[in-house]
Amino acid sequence: MDQVEYKVAMESGQATVYRWDVVEPVAEDAFYTDFHGHTVAKGNAPVSATSYREGMGARDGGSISAAFKGMHGWYFQN
Repeated sequence: MDQVEYKVAMESGQATVYRWDVVEPVAEDAFYTDFHGHTVAKGNAPVSATSYREGMGARDGGSISAAFKGMHGWYFQN
C-alpha cells in the first residue's frame, strides 16, 4: 500500500483549481482519496479540521474556496 499527501497554504476565501488522474491503470474501487483542510496551530492551540470530500476513484477535478486560513489538500492511498 502506498500513500502521499499534497497540501496548499490558503487564506480564507482564496480559491484554487485542481485536477488529478491516476496514471497507471487501477480499479475505481482501489484508490482512496480524502480532500480536507485544517488550521495551523500555534503552541497548544487546538486545530480545526474539515473534510471536503472523501471516497474512491481514479480522477477528480474542480475548484475549492477555502473556508478558513490554513492548509488544504489531498491524501491519496492505493
